[in-house]
Amino acid sequence: MENEWSPLFFLIFFIAVWQAATALISFTGGWYFLAKRFAGKKRDFEEVKTFHLQSMKLGLLTSYGSCLRVGIFTEGIEFRVLFLFAFLHKPIFIPWDDFRIRGYSEKIRKRMRCEAGGKKLVLYGRTVKFLRDEWPAKRDVND
Repeated sequence: MENEWSPLFFLIFFIAVWQAATALISFTGGWYFLAKRFAGKKRDFEEVKTFHLQSMKLGLLTSYGSCLRVGIFTEGIEFRVLFLFAFLHKPIFIPWDDFRIRGYSEKIRKRMRCEAGGKKLVLYGRTVKFLRDEWPAKRDVND
């Protein structure tokens, strides 16, 4: 009888640990606090470009490697995580007025240092190239 419950117990335990880990990542990196300040309500803004499987570093310790969807809108930038990591990771929509690009680097790979809501972000991937080269709305870079 004990063996019949083992797979169910493992499944419940695995889900609980997974949820706890995603919650910890959300709190320690600052996603939870950014989402509270910049709730993902983009209203009827025009979407300019979407980038899937993007990466971002948030704060000092938290990295989101190839698990973000980044949406560029006329009025701001939106971040969403893949559904597997969505617990306590609500979508974030940051208006351009609150989003600051602090610099670029191409030493190892393209990255962009940013700031929003008092949190430091580092973006990687195609989003960086688009914001740097093709998006004229954001030219406030302080190298």
